[in-house]
Amino acid sequence: MKKLFSAILILIGIMSMSACTKSDALVKEGKITITYWASMGGADSEAMQKIVHGFNTSQDRYELDAQFITSDYYKKMDLTVANNMVGMPDVMVMHSDKLATYAKRGILAPISDLGQSYLLVEDSYSETAWKAGEFEGVHYTVPLDIHGPVMYYNKALFAEAGLDPENPPTDMTSFLEAAQKTTHGDNYGFVMSTDFINEFLLESMVEQHGSSFFDNQNYPNFNTSEMQDVLQFEMDLIHKYQITPKDDYDTVGNFLRGNVAMIFNGPWSAPTFENADLDWGMAEIPQFYHEKQAVTCKSHQFAIPATLTDSDKQAGVKAFLEYVSQKSMNWSNSGQAPASKAVYESSEF
Repeated sequence: MKKLFSAILILIGIMSMSACTKSDALVKEGKITITYWASMGGADSEAMQKIVHGFNTSQDRYELDAQFITSDYYKKMDLTVANNMVGMPDVMVMHSDKLATYAKRGILAPISDLGQSYLLVEDSYSETAWKAGEFEGVHYTVPLDIHGPVMYYNKALFAEAGLDPENPPTDMTSFLEAAQKTTHGDNYGFVMSTDFINEFLLESMVEQHGSSFFDNQNYPNFNTSEMQDVLQFEMDLIHKYQITPKDDYDTVGNFLRGNVAMIFNGPWSAPTFENADLDWGMAEIPQFYHEKQAVTCKSHQFAIPATLTDSDKQAGVKAFLEYVSQKSMNWSNSGQAPASKAVYESSEF
């Protein structure tokens, strides 16, 4: 009986020790793991990995487990949501144009769930990037950057065609002139991408023309004369002016090989071009129409799922976002425009 009583006392002691708070247990076992999903590859992935490493080595309480998903990112997210949101990350990158879809479905939690922070407020970021994180009066995300299309051009091909390589086209007239003068043989003056870059370009031109993809009630606004003009112009680039190929074309590859004078792409391509034997320049998207000065941009934003209710993990996510707000200089090195004022107002930037 004495042995049984002693065993019971030992068991009670073990149980009482294990009854400490969840946070204490996690800290004793090691760092609290924060799962992070990022839809990034190439230079973006390299830059973000440096940020993740910097955060993980800057403190000893949290370990950010970053999972880089380069294809079918939103398909993976949708499948996880369909599985009753089992396996959702603690924090994830979300493109600004996807926010409404996921917020409307109740998949996201307001950023205020992370608690008060002087770094997770509008004054710490670009006004445009911050506003992109709001839906129906609720703020869901913290911005990482602003990214939109830019024009890359081959200075050598410009010079050969008698064009000033330091003065790239700024409007439709000068763009067509440069494209026609640099189109000859196997060389094209311009290549219109068939991937998502043309989405940026198409919407930019529609906005410049004084219209929009959506009306005042946020319904599709495609059946307009402005949209027809822009689509006809894109068709004319192929069939009338013959300065861009009609078939799918390796846009970046042929630009790097010196076969294309001008392309539109994102700033994330700049690190690739910097390492190439190519005399190139970067410029703003031309103002093709003059009703409004505009270029469409998007933003990588940090979002948290509605499943994030663990207070320890919430604190870890907040610590990570605060770190990024102050230490995301590496992200700008990937070619992106940082949203954090602490970064883009710094002397280093």
